[in-house]
This record gives sequence, C-alpha cells and structure tokens, in this order.
Amino acid sequence: MIESTVHAAIAVVCPIDGLSFGTLDDPATWAIQYQPQATDTQRAAAIAALARFTLLAMAQAARCAWIDTQREAEIAAGIQIPVAGVVHPFQTDPASRANLAAVVAAVAGGMALPAGFSWRDSDNVDVPMDAPTLNALGAAVVAHAWQCHQQARALKAAVAAAADVAAVNAVTWPSP
Repeated sequence: MIESTVHAAIAVVCPIDGLSFGTLDDPATWAIQYQPQATDTQRAAAIAALARFTLLAMAQAARCAWIDTQREAEIAAGIQIPVAGVVHPFQTDPASRANLAAVVAAVAGGMALPAGFSWRDSDNVDVPMDAPTLNALGAAVVAHAWQCHQQARALKAAVAAAADVAAVNAVTWPSP
C-alpha cells in the first residue's frame, strides 16, 4: 500500500523505473531508480516528493484507507428494520442496494407493485411489501449508509488531527 502510494507520487513528477525500500518505516533508506531521460529538475522534484513521506503521513494514509474499507464493510453488513411489527434483517451489499434502488425508483416513477409483492430478507423470508413499506426500506438503507459515511468522516478527522503514529493507530471503527 505505502509502496504504491510513494511510487505514484514520484512517478507524477519524474520518469522512474521503480523504488527500493530498505526499511519501510524509514524513508532515509528508500532509493529511486530513475529512467535515463529523467532531467535534473525532474530528479529534484522526485526527491522533494519522497521527502514529503513521513511515518506519520504514511500511517495516516494507511489508516484512512482502512477506514474506507471498514465503511464499505459496515454499509454492506446489513440492517434490521421492523415490517408489520416483526424485525427483519435485510442485505445492504452493493448488489442488494442497487436492486432495491431500482425497484424504489420504478415505484416512484409510477410503477405499481404486482399483487403479492415481497422482498426477501437476509434469512430468506419473503416479507410482503407495499409501496410505502418498500420506500421505508429504501430510506432505512440510505440512512444506514449515510450514518456509516458520517462515522468515517469523523474518524478521518481524528486521524488528520493525530500528533503521532500511536494516536493514528488508536482510531478504530466502533463496535456495533
């Protein structure tokens, strides 16, 4: 992860063949393999780009990437909502969200739900749905995703404010 981030940052300013990392957490041990056509100006820009990478900055970048992964996992983990007085678990993975959004949009566009329409929950139970109930399910999924995004933003703000690597590593996704 860090290696590809450093490589990408340097490759933007200078043609390089690659990088070597003596010790991953010590940028002083890293070396740039320049392409022959790299000019002195480009080489200086590459060195400046390399100097911007500190252990704290790398830890922050890695933790923010981890937060993004956690956010997506939390969004996809599913939700539980009551339908007709019974709490049902519903899937919220990307395909399930897309399927639900398509049906909610079709209903909003005037499509009538077929008689006996149901939405299958995570336990493979067919849950009868009318248009208002389907819209409520869609709204609950949107609210769940929004809550996950808000949590990720707050965690990333804490990562950005961290003064050292230990503080960065202390930022964790809360348990449900």
